[in-house]
Amino acid sequence: MGRERRRSEPGEGLGPAPENGLTATFPWRGAVTGFLGVAVGCVLTAYSSLYLDSSLLGDDYLPIGAFSLFLGLLLVNAILRRAGWGLTRSDVHTAYIMMLVSAAVPVNGFAARFLPMITGLYYYATPANGWEEYFFRHVPDWIGPRDRDVACTFYEGTITGNVPWDSWLKPLAVWFIPFAGVALMVLALGIFLRRQWIENERLVFPLAQVAVAVTGSGNTPTIETSLMRNRLFWFAVLVPFAINALNGLHHLYPAIPNIPAMDPDLKMSLGGYLTDPIQQYMYRDFYFEFHFALIGVAMMMRQEVSLSLWFFQVFFVGVIFVFMVTGLGPGQYMYTPKEQFGYVMFARWTKIGGAVVVVAVILWSLRHEFVRAWRAAFGRRPVSEEGQAPLGFAFWMFVAGLAAYAGWTKALGLPPGTALAMLAITLGAYIVVARIVSEGGLIWCSVAMDPVLIYPTLVGTSALSAQTITAMAYTGFVPLAARANVLPSVMDSFKIAQGSRIRPSHVIILSLASLALAFVVSLAVVLAMTYAQGGNYMPQKHYSYGPRWIFGKAASFFTDVTDPSWQAIATMIAGMAIMGGMYKLHRRYLWWPFYPLGFVIAETEVMQHQWMSIAIGWAVRSLVLRFGGAAGYRSIRPAAIGVIIGELTSIMFWFAVFALTGTTGKSLTHGTSTW
Repeated sequence: MGRERRRSEPGEGLGPAPENGLTATFPWRGAVTGFLGVAVGCVLTAYSSLYLDSSLLGDDYLPIGAFSLFLGLLLVNAILRRAGWGLTRSDVHTAYIMMLVSAAVPVNGFAARFLPMITGLYYYATPANGWEEYFFRHVPDWIGPRDRDVACTFYEGTITGNVPWDSWLKPLAVWFIPFAGVALMVLALGIFLRRQWIENERLVFPLAQVAVAVTGSGNTPTIETSLMRNRLFWFAVLVPFAINALNGLHHLYPAIPNIPAMDPDLKMSLGGYLTDPIQQYMYRDFYFEFHFALIGVAMMMRQEVSLSLWFFQVFFVGVIFVFMVTGLGPGQYMYTPKEQFGYVMFARWTKIGGAVVVVAVILWSLRHEFVRAWRAAFGRRPVSEEGQAPLGFAFWMFVAGLAAYAGWTKALGLPPGTALAMLAITLGAYIVVARIVSEGGLIWCSVAMDPVLIYPTLVGTSALSAQTITAMAYTGFVPLAARANVLPSVMDSFKIAQGSRIRPSHVIILSLASLALAFVVSLAVVLAMTYAQGGNYMPQKHYSYGPRWIFGKAASFFTDVTDPSWQAIATMIAGMAIMGGMYKLHRRYLWWPFYPLGFVIAETEVMQHQWMSIAIGWAVRSLVLRFGGAAGYRSIRPAAIGVIIGELTSIMFWFAVFALTGTTGKSLTHGTSTW
């Protein structure tokens, strides 16, 4: 980052070279196709996750639903090209960018978390949990339907399946304000980061490489590319397809054997092989799972990145052992403001401190970009340059988004300082995840930066009023999603657009439009399905766990009155020192093998599921480069892309099978918790 020294490796930066000439005209055909894809994707994603309780089609940074629709578009384009109506490369990539950015909105990105959130407070309130006493008088009338019957029918369903739109239209319109505000700020951040990451540092963007490789170099791309004529590619596609076929058949016919390491219903962990109850608890989340797509992505990463991702996960297993033998254990009152020092606090707060350093380094590297944006915003230089994003427009986008967020939180009753602190934590988490995905290509990625827990721990719950606690619960929900951060997809979109002559300004306009469309379609689809089925009869990880968790946590702030946690603050400072030391080693010494960002993401829920697959991909790439050199790596790159496509398309295929057969509760994706 910034002036960080770069370690070049064979095979980096593959894909079409950047082109200076940009498409002057707006890609209308691609936009229309993209809008259709966004609408279809929203329906399929919601249906799979909420109705079938099946695979997560939109909650990853290479979303299964969007990528499958993209492959389908390439198939259709082969027919259109023969008729003389083929879509251009810019059109095809425009459609994919729109589907990519909006893929998560139906489920974890917004709709399936938002609707239970604003109804769950009233439905799950009981005299035992005291929610009515704690929260009700501090909730504005406009925040959601206040009629308890609306909440009851949301969870219990209606005979006719009709949605009471009169009760929903006002809160939906009001909640569009923070949704749009966060979207504007995230897209503005994407513009600020674009030049530094894509042109100056030339990050690898492994997930963007997959889409670029599939389309090939032709002006009218179809599925018939040189990649598709590679035998190694097809062999790599068939391997995960065949194995997922075995697990899919096992879900339909249990007598057919499955492969446990690739079956999400069977979570194989280190704790399951131990006999001591304490050891079982401490190591319960160290999973042994096998994901072909992650192996393929790891084969496309820089070696220091893939090494660091799995090494630091294993490193924290050693840290657990140290805390066990010293008697410190996991600590007490974990994941609350009154948490006492132990392994959980050490692992969590050192990584929070590390993330603070990462964000500081990234923002420092953008200092010249911020100056350009300021000058462009106030007319001191041209608004944009050829091939560059409109920095002045990005400045005013961020200001508009911040104003929307500030106005909404003020109306909610959240003090400005608290609102800005929570926003800073959230945007910081977004930036860290975007950097990890852009550099390492993780399909699933999140960091342990929850403002609803971090802020009360730092300032103490004694400093929070009842109105502030209530508003924090709603505000903390707005941006949080374990697997649904939009910024990484925005950065991948800019990278794809760079090689397709799509203007950055067009990427921003179409991203905003696709997010708005996804907002409307997703809410309509989720409401219709929920009132027809009843939220109590749909996956509780979406309908029950979210509101119970966040309001239960907020309710504990009333009873557990704490001062600032100096243990957590000291641990965070230690994490900042550790990360600062790793940055210094990484920049100065070529012999230092570890990439600092691996430390920040270690021992998160997503890495607990991914570390083994990344280690396998790292080992394969290392062996190929050791014995085959750059030529050997280039020869196996089609296999890396093949296993990614094979796993994604096989999951989509089995979603279709489960939908046609009415099979529910079966999935081929290893989902992490929604909240």
